[in-house]
Amino acid sequence: PHSPITRRVLLTGASGGIGLATASALAAAGVAVHAVVRSDRAAAAVRHAVSAAAPHAEVECHVADLAELSQVRALVDTLCARAVPLD
Repeated sequence: PHSPITRRVLLTGASGGIGLATASALAAAGVAVHAVVRSDRAAAAVRHAVSAAAPHAEVECHVADLAELSQVRALVDTLCARAVPLD
């Protein structure tokens, strides 16, 4: 059995390198991870990698290019509309 989710984080740069390692480690520790990535392909890869490292992980990917203010606003609007609590 896995432990219940007690924390939620929004993580940028989760599609590779230290960001992906961080997403996997947090998920393995029972943290729900909301990963911001730039493409649907990257989102699928992150979900696959994190699930392989932590089978019971709660990982949700959000596609947004943080260099584009309109996409940042859309991401924030989505998270607020869904009342996603973040730690």
